[in-house]
Amino acid sequence: MGTVSVTATATVGLPSAISIVSGSAQADTIGKALAQPFVVKVMDAFGNPVPGTSVGWARTTGAGTVSAASTSTDAAGQASVGYTLGNTPGAETISATLTGTGSTGASVSLTATALARPAASLTVVSGSGQVGTVGTAAAAPFVARATDNLGNPVAGATVTWTLAGDATVSSATSVTGASGTTQVTATFGSTAGGKLVTATITAGGAGSATFTLTATVGAPAAIGLVAGGGQSATVSTLVAIAPAVKVVDAFGNAIAGVAVTFTASGGGLVTGSPATTNALGVATVGSWTLGATAGTQTLTAATGAVSLPIAASATAIVGPPMLSVATQPSVTVANTALLAAQPTVQLKTAGGAANLATAGIVVSVALQTAGPALRGTLTATTNAAGLATFTNLSVKGTVGANALVFTAAGYTGATSNPFTLTVGPAVTLAATTATALAGPVSTVATPNPTVLVTDSSSNPVSG
Repeated sequence: MGTVSVTATATVGLPSAISIVSGSAQADTIGKALAQPFVVKVMDAFGNPVPGTSVGWARTTGAGTVSAASTSTDAAGQASVGYTLGNTPGAETISATLTGTGSTGASVSLTATALARPAASLTVVSGSGQVGTVGTAAAAPFVARATDNLGNPVAGATVTWTLAGDATVSSATSVTGASGTTQVTATFGSTAGGKLVTATITAGGAGSATFTLTATVGAPAAIGLVAGGGQSATVSTLVAIAPAVKVVDAFGNAIAGVAVTFTASGGGLVTGSPATTNALGVATVGSWTLGATAGTQTLTAATGAVSLPIAASATAIVGPPMLSVATQPSVTVANTALLAAQPTVQLKTAGGAANLATAGIVVSVALQTAGPALRGTLTATTNAAGLATFTNLSVKGTVGANALVFTAAGYTGATSNPFTLTVGPAVTLAATTATALAGPVSTVATPNPTVLVTDSSSNPVSG
């Protein structure tokens, strides 16, 4: 019985499935072509590789580009494509889809990661330019951002924070996050004024950003004496140096514009209080007159905001007794006439606080301005109450302002209020034109005759 041989050739089926062979999950710097291509395999329903069929390639997320929109499978059923990463860091997804005749349209997704380039610059985001009181924390953090040369944020960059001045930051270094930013908190130093904080990318020193802080003075915390302490002066007189104090905050910074009130002890007097501190924090009292009691006296300075007194001491000493004009001469005095108000002079203790009842002290009087003559009895002797009375003084001379000066041995002299010497009674009549005139009768004589009327000191008398 014979045999018959029958032969048949099996061919692959239609494209049915697609799988990843290699190239997925690669990572490289933005903008670079991946080192390995994406490779997929196309199979029929029985797993046989399908050659010569088309695979479509497309980026579905990210910013990269495929080298071809479609490639064909080789004898092993594999198709490949090159890929260049986009310029934005992050994950990218690429789809490979069956597009050949009779294919099922199956697809697979491949991935790649675009990594940021090294940081090229560091910029200020926020926090610079803050103003605050010395020793306090800044209200907002310093925020800096690291970016590459395309402006993409760079994560993982180490930033070093350095300071010029006495401000402080919460950390000497910090690392940028996914958004490329990093931050530290700052505290104002103890010295008033501007401060600089510089953030620098550590690796390669690619960039830096400068932040500024301005520390302002704190509240008044202390007052110190800078001038005018330890003086000596006669009771009831001014000290030679007007005391000055300096107002500072808790860190010793001078405070301008603070009102300082000065108060004197022992009945002393001050002027120019309150005084305002200048740019150096110094306030100076206008003047300080010691009280009438001998011994140590103090001047206390205090701010209105806080009670921080500092005492400037001075020793009040007893000086020589003095003369004081008890009765002032007349305001106007006619030439040669007796003064309507004759002066009296009282003996006083140093500074004039009290009368001295000392009899027998000879008090002399003279004119302050030379020229006119003071007439009458130019000395007077004090009575039991220490009062010297002048009774017959008059002035003769050219009209004008003058005053009386009183002196006595062992006493500080005194000067009266000013008075004005006026013209006295008319005593002289003198012609000022020719006295012998000639001319026809019943005509006007020329020139007209004139005369000058003067007092005893040749002062012209009007009226």
